[in-house]
Amino acid sequence: MKEGKICGLSIQEAKGIPAAEQEQLYLAAGKGICGDRHYGETDLQVCLLEQECRTWMDEQEIKGLCFSRFRENIRTAGISLSGLTKGDCLRAGEAVLEITQAGKECFSGCPRAEEGQECRLREACCFARVLKGGSLALGDSVFPAGSNEDQGRYVRQLGLPGFGLEGQEKLKKARVLVIGAGGLGCPAVTALAEAGVGAIGIADGDCVEDSNLNRQFLYGPEDIGKPKAECAARWVRSFRPDCQVKAYSCVFGREELEREVPGYDFILSCVDSIETRALVNEICTAAKIPFADGAIDGMYGSVQAVFSEEDPCLSCVNPGKAAPKRESVSFGPVTMVIGTLEAHLALKYLSGAKKLRGGLYSFDGESMTLEEIPAAKNPKCAMCNKK
Repeated sequence: MKEGKICGLSIQEAKGIPAAEQEQLYLAAGKGICGDRHYGETDLQVCLLEQECRTWMDEQEIKGLCFSRFRENIRTAGISLSGLTKGDCLRAGEAVLEITQAGKECFSGCPRAEEGQECRLREACCFARVLKGGSLALGDSVFPAGSNEDQGRYVRQLGLPGFGLEGQEKLKKARVLVIGAGGLGCPAVTALAEAGVGAIGIADGDCVEDSNLNRQFLYGPEDIGKPKAECAARWVRSFRPDCQVKAYSCVFGREELEREVPGYDFILSCVDSIETRALVNEICTAAKIPFADGAIDGMYGSVQAVFSEEDPCLSCVNPGKAAPKRESVSFGPVTMVIGTLEAHLALKYLSGAKKLRGGLYSFDGESMTLEEIPAAKNPKCAMCNKK
């Protein structure tokens, strides 16, 4: 079902008086349209009608019994209401409506019904209750927004500019592999699951340790000694039963990466090994799979995203694969910032909300700044030029 527009709004304050055209309506959750006579009803709080049907009704010589009495609150253009069924949801402006009745039943004694004539009103209108309140103005978009259950999860992000139902559907079809289920992987997995990504792979060969619990919030003391990938996958299954989640409780080397990476749409590298990060860079670059890489040390962190062949890869930025001279220290809030930023870049890319270019970003937890670091593609990069 395509996205449509609101082309007419009206309120009927009391039965028997003409409906008043409006430029904007205000809807209250569970109540209806403020000022309308059906405000506070259970199931018939809002009435929607296709503009084409209203035009057709006005042109008919033989009027239906309810033609003169029917008063819609919202007229739509560019979207068919006939395919809706009870329980479906529509996003209209800031509001979300749950369909409680699809179409209108005919009155006995209606001249059109008695003569067996067509009546488009039977299918081109619907009644709804307000699931989420907000304002609605002429020209606002209206589009299907999944089930009531979906609305409870995603209604707040559907209204993002350039996102909407199309972006949500793209996330639902997306497959993301998170390599590393530690300090970066925990917030990354959480953000992906919360946003509605349809399939998530989680790869980590380690088991939960006591020292992980200052930052790896998908685990508790009862998980110590258990495989991280399995524990993280268990959380996703509990939080999002509809999500296809796969746990890889093994170290991901070249063989595993070459086998699994092509089956995903985006890769998140959330590891602390420079060798593994370089290998992820190599495999993803060769397979032309977009990915993001994160790294932290104390109050500082960085994220690099590689969306296409035009972006500098990790080897362009760090050709010598220089490893840190000491083991990094980990502060929970910083790992959450960096892991979430990795997921943020993946979600923006996968939803198509905005055309993105890859880049390198540095987070300073001391000064509380996020800075884009100039990074250019190296024409002599051995990895990018590898055949």
